[in-house]
Amino acid sequence: MRNALLWAVVGVALGLAHPACSGDDAAFGPGRTAAGGSGGAGGTGGAGGGGPTATSSSSASSGVAPKCGDGACAPSETAESCPKDCAVTCEHDLCEVGDPLSDGCESCVETVCGEDPYCCESYWDDQCIKEADSLCDAGCCGNGSCQGQSCASCPEDCGECVCGDDKCDGEDCASCADDCGVCPSCPHTVCTPDGALGEDDCRDPCVTAVCAKQKSCCAEGDNPAWTVACQKLALSLCEADPCVTAVCAKLASCCEADWDKECVEQAKALCQSDCDCAHPVCKAGDALDAACEPCAAAVCASDPYCCDAQWDGTCVQEVGSICGVLCPSEEALRPSGATP
Repeated sequence: MRNALLWAVVGVALGLAHPACSGDDAAFGPGRTAAGGSGGAGGTGGAGGGGPTATSSSSASSGVAPKCGDGACAPSETAESCPKDCAVTCEHDLCEVGDPLSDGCESCVETVCGEDPYCCESYWDDQCIKEADSLCDAGCCGNGSCQGQSCASCPEDCGECVCGDDKCDGEDCASCADDCGVCPSCPHTVCTPDGALGEDDCRDPCVTAVCAKQKSCCAEGDNPAWTVACQKLALSLCEADPCVTAVCAKLASCCEADWDKECVEQAKALCQSDCDCAHPVCKAGDALDAACEPCAAAVCASDPYCCDAQWDGTCVQEVGSICGVLCPSEEALRPSGATP
């Protein structure tokens, strides 16, 4: 796992859904740090453990039957049967990104997890913090820490939003392309049967050419490297998506009517792609094979983590920033199966 340029899309989404341009990599779960982002808080260690702690009882050691309310959580007692003695302690503050919190450790946590089980089952992320503020007025905004907020939602903690400050915070590609990059315009990938694709909307990801000119745009290790500057360089170096161009030269209907299954078959034959990804590129999940479709190959050329370890929320964001593919706004930045 890893600590989380926006997942500007999502992030999946992902969402998500979670904003893809926030620059706050914590939205993508534990593990890696997003390029240009503020850096995630990462998983917080268990301050109080995930559940009740059994405390030695003098009454138990003396043979006296334990009694609820005696201040000791005996083996026969639970948080449900005797909350006075066996209270569940939250692993960390609910205004902090980190490990999942134990359902019921605080009333607000119970409320949040009732609406969004992911927060107590997988990871307490920025979305959970936002829900804590919106559902039970947790007071995270105003605590001096810009987690789960942005300059738009909490300028008190995060400062005022300024387009052109190289931070995609409280902005998106539509409101500030300088900070968040150009909005994705290709409706879907060449391996997805759907509406017609156009050469004007779908551009060449151009990763190889970009990284030959600017090596820092291709990552080494876990950290994503494709920044807004890399995207701008790609737009200046390359034009239409060569796969879309090749398919539509063979079957004009693919760019005029619908990108149907026959168009996908042509993409497989003309673009050296298997079109058999384990899950959609717009959905977080297991690592993908770079050969499963051209967009996966482009993303992994810049960010190998996506094909070596996990296709996480950052990879979903890169579908937009690298491939220029518009993922549905509700696609999860959280892993497949997680409840948004």
